[in-house]
Amino acid sequence: MCDPVTALLVGSTATSTIGGVLTLQSQAAAARYQAQVARANAAYAEQRALDAMERGAERIQALRREGGQLFGAQMASLAAGNLDLGYGSPLDVLVETRTGIELDTLRERRNALLEAEDYRRQGWSYRAESALSTATARNALRAGLFTTAGEAMTGAARIAWYRASLAERARTDAPVTRVRLFGLDAP
Repeated sequence: MCDPVTALLVGSTATSTIGGVLTLQSQAAAARYQAQVARANAAYAEQRALDAMERGAERIQALRREGGQLFGAQMASLAAGNLDLGYGSPLDVLVETRTGIELDTLRERRNALLEAEDYRRQGWSYRAESALSTATARNALRAGLFTTAGEAMTGAARIAWYRASLAERARTDAPVTRVRLFGLDAP
């Protein structure tokens, strides 16, 4: 049977060691969860990028369709007035209309590409965050092993110091006031 002080030291060491393990497991689990959320956000950002490109393509088609209708209406109107569409002001009007349509579609394409690129960059950022969180989880467990081992060894050393002081006290029948080892006082 062991004395109450030794039992308290053993209990304290066990509690501290188990608490350290549980804390580090909790930190690792939180980091793994953050990595999972970041991966989901990256996938969502990629979906948004694809959606931006699809919406851009639809808007470009609509601009071309509307522009084609406008161009056709202008040609019909000019032709109805018996104007030669191959030169002069009628040709200038048609060229200006066609140029405006192309500029609008190019602007729309550029906007869609920029929006998609923005979402892709968000996705890259989320993937980097996921990698960092995964590494954090892995390192928390590794660090935990060393921290826990250190706590267990410190507790074992305290128990040994205490037991040594009891043995010294029993050997000399004189009270031992303090045992000092590695710069620490034993109880």
